[in-house]
Amino acid sequence: MMQMIIFSDLALNTTIFYKKYVGIDLGEYISIINAPTKIKPYMGSFTVDYLGNVIDGREVKISQNLNMEDFKRISYQKQLKR
Repeated sequence: MMQMIIFSDLALNTTIFYKKYVGIDLGEYISIINAPTKIKPYMGSFTVDYLGNVIDGREVKISQNLNMEDFKRISYQKQLKR
């Protein structure tokens, strides 16, 4: 049976967490979705109300609303680069 290891990292704020656990330039990435609607057609760039829920945070943009074929292709290519 696999043993679960639990640890706690106290006294973190968002900046310390980002530097310690993320550490990549998120500005080099875009979000992609597959969720077409009448007001959010494919290949459009959109934002979602209440998604950017950090005080003084940047607006979160959904950069591309892709059809499923393109969504899978891009997701798969990104996984191969890891």
